[in-house]
Amino acid sequence: MSETVGNTDDQGAGRRARLTVLGALAGLILIMAGGIWGAQSFIESERAREVQAWQVRLGIIADSRMAAVRGWLDGQFGVMTGLAENASLQIYLTELALLAAAETGAAGTPVPEAEFLENLLLVTAQQGGFLADAPTRVVPANISQAGQAGIALTTADGSQVLAATPDMPPISGRFRAAMDEAADKGAPVLIDVFEAPAGPSIGFVVPIYGIQDDATTAANLGFVVGQKRIGEDLYGALVQPGDISDTGETLLVRRDGNVLVYLSPLADGTPPFKRKLAMDTPDLAAAFALRSPGGFAELRDYEGDAVLATGRAVTGAPWVVVRKIDGAEALAATDSRLTTLLYVFVSIIVIIGVAVIAVWKYSTSVRTARAMGQMSVALERFTNFSKFLTVVTDGHPAMIGAVSAETRYTFANRWVADAAGIEKSEVLGKTMAGMIGPVKAREIERINKDVFRMLDGAPPDRKFEAVEHVLTFEEAEGRRSIIQGNFLPLRGDRDFPPAVLHILQDITEAVEEREKRWRTMRKLVDTLVSLVDRRDPHSANQSQRVAEVAREVATEMGGDPDMVRTADLTGTLMNLGKVLVPPELLTKAGRLTDEEAAQVRESMLAGADLLENLEFDVPVAEAMRDLQEKWDGDGYPAGKKGEHIHPAARVVAVANAFVGMVSPRSYRDAIPFDKAMDILREGIERSYDRRPVTALANLLDNRGGRDRWAHFMRRPEDLTDG
Repeated sequence: MSETVGNTDDQGAGRRARLTVLGALAGLILIMAGGIWGAQSFIESERAREVQAWQVRLGIIADSRMAAVRGWLDGQFGVMTGLAENASLQIYLTELALLAAAETGAAGTPVPEAEFLENLLLVTAQQGGFLADAPTRVVPANISQAGQAGIALTTADGSQVLAATPDMPPISGRFRAAMDEAADKGAPVLIDVFEAPAGPSIGFVVPIYGIQDDATTAANLGFVVGQKRIGEDLYGALVQPGDISDTGETLLVRRDGNVLVYLSPLADGTPPFKRKLAMDTPDLAAAFALRSPGGFAELRDYEGDAVLATGRAVTGAPWVVVRKIDGAEALAATDSRLTTLLYVFVSIIVIIGVAVIAVWKYSTSVRTARAMGQMSVALERFTNFSKFLTVVTDGHPAMIGAVSAETRYTFANRWVADAAGIEKSEVLGKTMAGMIGPVKAREIERINKDVFRMLDGAPPDRKFEAVEHVLTFEEAEGRRSIIQGNFLPLRGDRDFPPAVLHILQDITEAVEEREKRWRTMRKLVDTLVSLVDRRDPHSANQSQRVAEVAREVATEMGGDPDMVRTADLTGTLMNLGKVLVPPELLTKAGRLTDEEAAQVRESMLAGADLLENLEFDVPVAEAMRDLQEKWDGDGYPAGKKGEHIHPAARVVAVANAFVGMVSPRSYRDAIPFDKAMDILREGIERSYDRRPVTALANLLDNRGGRDRWAHFMRRPEDLTDG
């Protein structure tokens, strides 16, 4: 009996255990199903966000192309309005109207101004593109020829053409209706695109008033009528500059009753006006744009392909600009990424479910408990390190990101996301072109290719140094942006592909501030030099000439920008110390005594002392102290020799000697260029460095220096007389 009771208890305990396991498994399955549903919802929301982003992009392009088409229309009306407001034409029509009113002449009487009007119309038609591609062939028959395009001038009732270009078509019914409308409105009227024998054409009618009249004060005197074939000048306005998409297309459409007409050529080769579809065609993108300009939807194009499309109505014309792109191209990367993400989420959920079962099954195992503890510590460390990396990169005031060979971001800090106006979590997987624009992306991609080559054949333990580039981009309204970038190659591993680490920082303000300081300093320097020139008339313009020659010699030698600027400023300020020399000594006509010569010589060092405490960004004072040093060490004041002399000082010394010799003085004429160069060559390795002398000779003989500096040899009074 007791044995039976024990078996019953064991069976009950086993049944309860099985029910507990089944309940736990059912709960786990429900949790996994909920996780998969949540992952699917997240994927759908991410796709909707990407579609919304494409709505913005397509809308920007549609607005841009609509503005371009509107600009094209304004340009055509501008041509016609320019004729209507021509004073000579208005005077002629006014006189013609007075003659008709006085019944002293008929409106159709030939007038001498007809030739002038025809020439005026012909020139305007040529400039505005209102001429036919080829003149209409004249046939020997009494048959009215249709004509292709042109401009005509008519009377106020439109019954008579006063003047017209050679190939102007006859004034048809549509033009007469437009004349009546223009006369009623007192404003220009557009004749919408129509199919003409020569191809799709468009018409314009503009009323002409007296010189001081308008629609509110007087009736019109006549009309300017124009017909023009539409072609690449209009269709070119539909092309988006910089568009790199394969299936992106901008169309121009209008509605004729229940029919939709494609006015522009199509990507499949269909000419304008040759593709017409019913307005009630299901999900037709162009029909949707005509019904709802400004709307956006996932629809189908004229070939039945799924597209993203939006439209914009053209002001002043019954047209709509449609911008569309194949959904397969627009969302391919997003769908692939989101599908992969969904698989990852599902895999993670399944793995987590399996892991939970395994943990639950072996929860009593000490080894499993120890492993879980170690995993928890590792996860905590990884989480802490990720937080630390995020704090470091987000706290750095630069855009830091890693880009793969396919130009897609594999890492980015918050500044990269902020620059693109999106959330940081949305950056990964996006292309550089989509984040920073195609122009900047192309330049950075070119640098990336060079950086990736550093990995080719490099040993695994090689350490790379960052490559620095300064990039300048032209922005709208004449602005510019200057980006300083450091680029470092990153080796790939199992989880991440090879990439290039970018550290990009906008230094536009710093560069412009430096340039502003340079301009301010340059003005101060010019002011100081003008003060010296007033005290020493014999050396007027000497400093500017020395600076000019020194600047070109330094550039010819291949000197860096700082060296060129140092030579320029040193040459400009070399005579600053003369402000401390008595005026009577500077203007002395005879030979100076040794004491006077020493005083003048030391004035250059005094000038260096005056500049010592000024905050130049180049060593001007240091270079000025070395101006009187000589290559062989027999110079003044420190006896420096050879390469120990400041490079800019060596250049200015040659420029100063050259300008001094070829400039006339009160006691001698100017020395010819060739003789001056012979004297400089004789001083090589003794007084002068060979390199600036050679560079100066090349400037004179091969760079046009003789012509540019020929005025150095003329006296000031001769220059004034000239």
